[in-house]
Amino acid sequence: MIGTSEIRTYRSLREAGKKLYVRILEVIPKSVLIATARELRLWKKGVLVGEEGDTDVLMERIIYDKRWAGKNTLDHFEGQIGDSALTDDERRRLRVMRTGRFSLFRVECVHRGSHAVLSDCLAEIQAGAPGPPLELVDFGLSETGIAGALLATRLLDAGGFFMTSGVSF
Repeated sequence: MIGTSEIRTYRSLREAGKKLYVRILEVIPKSVLIATARELRLWKKGVLVGEEGDTDVLMERIIYDKRWAGKNTLDHFEGQIGDSALTDDERRRLRVMRTGRFSLFRVECVHRGSHAVLSDCLAEIQAGAPGPPLELVDFGLSETGIAGALLATRLLDAGGFFMTSGVSF
């Protein structure tokens, strides 16, 4: 069950994520950025094109999925910055980021103002049975979500609840 403690933790992790993302993006070589933008058809004639949502998808892809020199962005970041250069909140956020899994989720129910309960459609198909309910803290979805709606996103396990990586479809 989501309570005030989980909400407080969620807010702390979200805030740490804003600062951490800026630092993580600094380790990405320009060539990797351009190659990834080309894959997503966002690089035209030497210019990054697209709207805000497009660049969010680009950053999501680079941070979580793109590999270069045998490592992903999070591995490169940890190797370059070192654990001691992070605050406790940033360290925890980085740990949470490593749990990310992208899937198709069904909104089972919405608790206005705090969270939604999801089921993982793809995991259910693979396992042949429903998995445990996933409590997603997301203030926006908790206000606009509708039971039965589908959501393609990357969930991060924050221990006791889930949060999105930031991009949802």
